[in-house]
Amino acid sequence: MQKIVILASTIVGSSIEPQVYIVKNGKSVLQNIVISKRVGNNVVIESRLKEGDEIVLNGFINLYDGANINHK
Repeated sequence: MQKIVILASTIVGSSIEPQVYIVKNGKSVLQNIVISKRVGNNVVIESRLKEGDEIVLNGFINLYDGANINHK
């Protein structure tokens, strides 16, 4: 089974309840995740993300659940 690895800097929330923003239908959606381990600046995701999910990488200051996302 292939693991999903993301940048640790994309995680919002706490280490107890880590979350990431993903893009669905042009809107940000706050998604709970389960981390299996940290490797350097990356984290290995145990569950709740799937291949093809588009993760917001930066711009978190004005981001909230349901915000419109402009791709650049």
